[in-house]
Amino acid sequence: MKSLLLFVRSGFVVVAAAALAVGGALMGASSASAADLDPAAVSATGVQSGVRSVTLAADLTPQSDQLRVTSPASNSTSPSRTITYSGTAPAGSTVHIDTNATAYYRPDVTVDASGVWAITTTFETGTPQNTVLATASATFSGQDANGITFVPQSVTDIALPSPAAAPIITAVSTDGPTVTVTGAGAGGPAVAIFFSAVDAAAQAAANNMPGSIEATGVVGATGTFSATTTLAVGQWSASAVLLATTDVHTADYLSLRSADHPFTVTAASVPVVPATTVQLDPASTADTAELADTGSSAIGALLASSFLLLAGLALVTSRRWLVTRR
Repeated sequence: MKSLLLFVRSGFVVVAAAALAVGGALMGASSASAADLDPAAVSATGVQSGVRSVTLAADLTPQSDQLRVTSPASNSTSPSRTITYSGTAPAGSTVHIDTNATAYYRPDVTVDASGVWAITTTFETGTPQNTVLATASATFSGQDANGITFVPQSVTDIALPSPAAAPIITAVSTDGPTVTVTGAGAGGPAVAIFFSAVDAAAQAAANNMPGSIEATGVVGATGTFSATTTLAVGQWSASAVLLATTDVHTADYLSLRSADHPFTVTAASVPVVPATTVQLDPASTADTAELADTGSSAIGALLASSFLLLAGLALVTSRRWLVTRR
């Protein structure tokens, strides 16, 4: 028992000694001469505090809470897939929108002099996945005229109406590499035509083309459209989707994509050049026509032949007469 107490006491002594050693090291590290101390640690009386100042790494960037979204409200219902958001912020500020639709770039808007801003955007159907986006969500950010960022604001779960019916491709005509797609659709001012390569020849050509192969057509008053482009030889398919604007690269989709319409592009046929017929000017062929009158030439030849025949007969007759006289 006595040995056990002695062992415990010895352990306490060791621990205490270790603690004193560590504490002394810390005190030595924290104590400093007047030359080592940060001047900011000097008190108003000029006495050093004796404690080295510690700087904490913290993000103290100021943010403004003056950005507000006033319309529409979360969990509301929109009568259109195109929604106009509006709100307030200090004049001259910039406001940016991010949505759950396809991440097309949407430029920032500037808050007017009255402190009001508005952003209009269309929530597409989810193409090219061809799935319907049923609700709209948007997050707004930006900064004021002094460069201080706003605390982001969000509007979520706005119910959207069903998308427009997909357009229908009625025909695809080809003239060598020139391809014209015609069809019908309603619910948007324009239509985008997407071309997909089917066979190896078309795929090889498509791999050499930058970006996707698209064409744009305007939907007319009768609901019909036509779009023309140039494609390489091969087997292709075309599909169409209604657009919110006529710019195929930035416009939102208003409908699901149509069914694929297959077609084949063949090499342009070489036109056959018909034989040319030279027609002479009648005025310049007057003399030639006279020379080509074979009627006079035939009569002359006949008369000349007759004359020679008669001359020959006369010569023979005269020779016989002379012989008989002898």
